[in-house]
Amino acid sequence: MCRTLLQVSDLNCFIVDWIGGSMAMYTQAANNVRVVGAEVAYFIDYLRDHYSHPLSSIHLIGYSLGAQVAGEAGKRRPGIARISGLDPAGPYFEHTPPEVRLDPSDAVLVDIIHTDGPPTIVKFGLGGFGMSQLVGHLDFFPNGGQEQPGCAKSYLRLGDLDYVIDGIEEKMMCSHQRSIALFTQSILFPNGFVGYPGPSYKDFQAGAGFPCCNGSCAMMGYYADSYTKDPTSEVFFLNTGDVENLLRWRYRVMVNITGSMFVMGSFSISLCGKVGCSPQHIVHSGFIHSEKSYTALIDVEMDTHPVIQVEFIWHKEAIYVIQATLGATAIAVEHGPSRATYLLCGDEVTKEGIPQKLDPCTMY
Repeated sequence: MCRTLLQVSDLNCFIVDWIGGSMAMYTQAANNVRVVGAEVAYFIDYLRDHYSHPLSSIHLIGYSLGAQVAGEAGKRRPGIARISGLDPAGPYFEHTPPEVRLDPSDAVLVDIIHTDGPPTIVKFGLGGFGMSQLVGHLDFFPNGGQEQPGCAKSYLRLGDLDYVIDGIEEKMMCSHQRSIALFTQSILFPNGFVGYPGPSYKDFQAGAGFPCCNGSCAMMGYYADSYTKDPTSEVFFLNTGDVENLLRWRYRVMVNITGSMFVMGSFSISLCGKVGCSPQHIVHSGFIHSEKSYTALIDVEMDTHPVIQVEFIWHKEAIYVIQATLGATAIAVEHGPSRATYLLCGDEVTKEGIPQKLDPCTMY
């Protein structure tokens, strides 16, 4: 991560090696957080006293127990500019008093990425390694903050924690560790992880917070400090991909259909911009009615804003005696981050599996 930071910023990056304390049994490692936090606070004093480095220029980034270490350091040195908690460790910290866990009071800005944080009830075999509790000024929940794309769901049982910390079951921590990859990639893509405000992930999936307006959205990761509002306890949701391509940009599309009276099947679209065309994304599956409009939110692998072309394609799911044809007469595309809306028009119908290309007719 330090190498990535140095690609975009002129800064000093220090790595805290506390493997001697973190690779102990989990119960002991959790207790070592206070010792390591005190040592980090001492190092901050050294930077201040010998190099006149102000607290207002300190940014602590901590993963799992390391996030709790950062919180402990922040408690000991009030005025630290920022703490970024990458899926802060949940067991023995979830719903504890603020004095013993990461808390918004630990820095001027505390931003959190939750990736493996359903409520942890270790003795009943439920939960993940992170926290679901809101512990920052800005709390981000990519993919709902629980199971991440390409990862198996985390289940903890009594005794599992010490077993995992020894590294024997590291694959169980896939969702937990995804927070590191998300933050690291955010350094290189300032607009790549837009968080939309909303009361829950279910509401986000239904369109809550879309599009961004009047500074309502925030960037997850390194550029979270660009949030223009006065942060108190804000919650944001977004979808990401798997490790092959974590980036996603959210669009709302409305497709007007023409052609055969109705078809049982599905249709999808690909958005094209100056950087190329995205993969196909399904907009609707089921009965497709002619002269009807269909709306969907899609999370696209590349930022195609401004949209210069859309490709429409459909597939049937039943056998028809009469050859069916479908087409899109108009597709409206709204770009979530900028609120820019594009209208693309077509005047043809196609057979199953044959793409139809729609070009801009106006923008509003």
